[in-house]
Amino acid sequence: MKIKLLILIIILSFSSLLTQAQLLWKITGNNLKKPSYLYGTMHTGNPKAFVMKDILIEKIATCEAYAGEMIIDPSMLFAVMNEIFMSKDTTLKTLLSEQEYKIVKQALDDKLGMMSSFAERIKPMFTSLLLQEGGLEAMQNAPMESNKPLDLFLQEEASKKNLALIGLETLQEQMNVINSISLQKQAQMLYNEIIKTDTDSLDNSMEQMLNWYAEQKLDSLYLFASKEFADEPALSYQILTKRNINMAERIDKLIQEKSAFIAIGAAHLPDEQGVIALLRKKKYKIEAVK
Repeated sequence: MKIKLLILIIILSFSSLLTQAQLLWKITGNNLKKPSYLYGTMHTGNPKAFVMKDILIEKIATCEAYAGEMIIDPSMLFAVMNEIFMSKDTTLKTLLSEQEYKIVKQALDDKLGMMSSFAERIKPMFTSLLLQEGGLEAMQNAPMESNKPLDLFLQEEASKKNLALIGLETLQEQMNVINSISLQKQAQMLYNEIIKTDTDSLDNSMEQMLNWYAEQKLDSLYLFASKEFADEPALSYQILTKRNINMAERIDKLIQEKSAFIAIGAAHLPDEQGVIALLRKKKYKIEAVK
């Protein structure tokens, strides 16, 4: 599991600095001997997220290192499991009003089936991810290739080519981001997501986001998803801006040492405080790869 993308699948941002919709960028300049590449991912195994698969594999093969927000390792499982559960006295039911809980519970039963009771105990942000992936049935029936989230697929491609694997964040840093959002706020976000339009809103919303992602329409993704934090700049800073600054610093250090293919959530690319703008401030030339 990749913790950061558990959040940022719903917080993709738009940048006035982007003159075209684009997910893949070439990094040169600032005395680099070889170019590096920056790609905006989405944490999903849906085939629509794999539309650029061939060119991504091609660019990975030209690099010496692969950098993700985190390098996904099976050893993380136990650490993650310790973090996703709420305290024994807290359940989803205790975080919502009676009417809100009734609506959310019905959606969980419909979409998650036997996993619905599990979702009662985990932090609502993780429940949102399960719903966004289309529920248990959708994950079970997905094509074999698409069972694997895009970011994990790219990491494994890099590993096959013996690239150095480098994490730009630690597990604890990513968990701190989730924990910075109160459980009450997470539960309200989950509820709002469920009631957004109609009874099919979960399916429709995820389908629309996937379409925009496949078409590289970051502006549309932003307008759709950013409303959740529109009135909470402090939270937006923790989730995006602060992490953008840290990752840009670490990317700067990395690409001065070796060429790298960098795959981070698409939310981190745009905005005046996005990774693209921050790297440009460091005198790098960032060009869209068509």
